[in-house]
Amino acid sequence: MKTFAFHTTIALLLILLAPIRLSAQPISDIIPPLRLVAGQPDTVWLGDLFYAEDYRVEFEPHPHIDWLFHPEKFTLRLIADKDFEGLTLLPFHYRGKRLVIPILVEIRQIHRFRYRPAQPVGKLTLFGSFNSWNRDNLPLRDPDGDGVYEIEIPLEPGRYEYKFHVDGEEVIDPENPHRVPNPFGSYNSVITIPPRHPERFFLHLVKASVNRRYTELTFAAELAGRAALPDSSRIIALLDNQEVAEAHISVQGNRIRAHLPERRLSGKRVFRIAVTGQGMTTPMQTVVLYDGQPAHNTSPFSWNDAIIYSLMIDRFLDGNPHNTRRVEHPQLAPQANFHGGDLEGVLQKLQEGYFDSLGVNVLWLSPVNQNPDKAYREWPPPHRYFSAYHGYWPVHHQKVDDRFGTLELLKQVVETAHQHGLKVLLDFVSNHVHIDHPFYREHREWFGVPELP
Repeated sequence: MKTFAFHTTIALLLILLAPIRLSAQPISDIIPPLRLVAGQPDTVWLGDLFYAEDYRVEFEPHPHIDWLFHPEKFTLRLIADKDFEGLTLLPFHYRGKRLVIPILVEIRQIHRFRYRPAQPVGKLTLFGSFNSWNRDNLPLRDPDGDGVYEIEIPLEPGRYEYKFHVDGEEVIDPENPHRVPNPFGSYNSVITIPPRHPERFFLHLVKASVNRRYTELTFAAELAGRAALPDSSRIIALLDNQEVAEAHISVQGNRIRAHLPERRLSGKRVFRIAVTGQGMTTPMQTVVLYDGQPAHNTSPFSWNDAIIYSLMIDRFLDGNPHNTRRVEHPQLAPQANFHGGDLEGVLQKLQEGYFDSLGVNVLWLSPVNQNPDKAYREWPPPHRYFSAYHGYWPVHHQKVDDRFGTLELLKQVVETAHQHGLKVLLDFVSNHVHIDHPFYREHREWFGVPELP
């Protein structure tokens, strides 16, 4: 009897001390797209993309991307072919499932900077907004000894300011006539890198229908303002982190339809789709589904789903030239003056359906309070003059700036936006006023003393 009790106790201890084996959890994170520059290696830690219990994954070969996975460190080193661009998928297997990592590859344009010093130099570097103004990490070289120092760097499309650092002295580019003042009383050289593909390529969700067998989502492609798809386009559709089979995607003209079987849509699912072709890729459209129903069909508005169009009223559209009033000042540049945009222009575009065509659901308006009619000089050099076209110098807390319209017109803009399914954000200046505001003039004790460097 004692022996039985002894063995029973050991057995219970063994059961209690044995490791508990839980079933492996699937990857629940939605894997975000990775961005690669063609021809440049990059390394990512898988934990930054998704959580898995052990990261025992197996990647498939890819025709345009070489990869090297380090299972001990859970790191993935990637390099895309130097002539490949667009959206692609890198498949991998985890716990018997085939999943994918979306990867967007871009080809960056190479820009060559040149500088010919008038005398021998010891140290010559390039610095600018493209390298956080680091004066050390972009040295120029003269390997052929012709006296011209050069460096080539890949740059994204955009506008960049830069200078040369020549033996401790900052020098603008003598071969570049484009320059702008900087806050230190000097100038910076400026270059603009144009987009590699200037055409705008978009994908819009236009319809969602649900029945007992499937959910159908219809999208419209738009290229350079036209309803079109580029030649040799590829449609990439994902349900959570798995690629949707081509059999569930159909194309007619610029319309793309996804037919998602009801049996795969229980609970919360995330559908993503994009079109890529000729080096261009649309932004990825995302539709959250609950039991096959798009979230916006069954849920109230969520600010997490807000697609915001922000506009500065004065620079948007002049709908009523009669209220246009510019500031007269001999040192005020035209770029810093009022341009005539007003609430009539915003209303006109609302009524035309312009914002509907963009797929936005929130309109963010710049401040509408009355602002001064004068130009004011900035404090730091070069002491330029500016008007209040931006709306951030309120001189009254209740009046709408008469250059923009009236309070009744503002109400009409808001009501019309609501009729088009748009919410409205109004930028309201609450932490400061202009010196001509009644609050400042009548209650100087409410305000502190400015301390400017």
